[in-house]
Amino acid sequence: MCSDRGKSPKKIKLPLIWALAISIVFSIITVYYHHHVYITAPNSVAVALNHFDVVQGEAKAPTQYRIGPYWLAHVVFTQAILLGAPNDNFTLAGVYTTVRLIVTAFAYFSLLVFLSRWFDPARTVLGLCFLVAVNPLATFMYFHQPGDPWTFLFFMLGLIAIQSGRDWWLPLLILIGTPFRETIVLLLPAYLAIRWGEIPFTRLWSLVAAMLVAFLLPYLGLRWYFGPIESYVVEHLREHQSPNLFVYNLTQPDCWMVTLLYFNVLWIAVPLVWRKLPRLIRRAWIIVPIFFIIHLIWGRLVEARLFLPILPLFIPAGLLMLGPIEPEHPQDSPE
Repeated sequence: MCSDRGKSPKKIKLPLIWALAISIVFSIITVYYHHHVYITAPNSVAVALNHFDVVQGEAKAPTQYRIGPYWLAHVVFTQAILLGAPNDNFTLAGVYTTVRLIVTAFAYFSLLVFLSRWFDPARTVLGLCFLVAVNPLATFMYFHQPGDPWTFLFFMLGLIAIQSGRDWWLPLLILIGTPFRETIVLLLPAYLAIRWGEIPFTRLWSLVAAMLVAFLLPYLGLRWYFGPIESYVVEHLREHQSPNLFVYNLTQPDCWMVTLLYFNVLWIAVPLVWRKLPRLIRRAWIIVPIFFIIHLIWGRLVEARLFLPILPLFIPAGLLMLGPIEPEHPQDSPE
């Protein structure tokens, strides 16, 4: 069995400036669409109400526990006002858009870095196009959701950390990422599956324990600080006359349509090239069924944005349909 550990991380094969330029321009396109369609034109007031509900501790669960993007935006918003910006809804919406643009650019760049370990420059950029093409579905029906690009970025940094042998990044990423969205904890089973049999047992479980503690500290701390809060899901189910989210997901055609469209041809590609996928990807796939089970029972499948963190585990299959991985990576051979 070959291991990724102890190997020098492969540098991105795209020119750095060009890769950054692509990431920034694609981010501008994504965020411009999101800003004008979902925020500035129809919903700047709703964004402000949602924002101040969270920073004042009055939002419903689970939004109230996901304070990371709201407080970061609040700090920037406060500084902007001190520098002379108008204290109004459009300034706040502009702050969220600016933050979203920066984070999305870094998220796109992180995907390029991740894919470039295995694929040539052309297919690496095509992999990013798979993500950008379905981004409208990730904002479907939603006017805000500031934590989504952050969650994707944290997951990508976690996968890159494992890919490059920098496992010690993971507890810190989970500690910082949990107040943005709790699903960051699924880096833990992904890491356990990827490293199983590759590093000493004691070291493996020590790091897993550190990741668990890094998750529980903010997760339990926020719930202790704000106390028990009723979820907005209760009101949503009441409106749709559904007893629970599982029944809602099974009976709403849009839930299945959006899920099918979001992963598009990648549904077909994964089983066709499964044995050719890099071992890291195959092992990390343990979190894919976990994601679907969690969101089938506790989420809404129509919220395609929830699946952003696992899309990078599908994309390599689509790229492999165009040709094999370069043979210079023995660690990517089948087990």
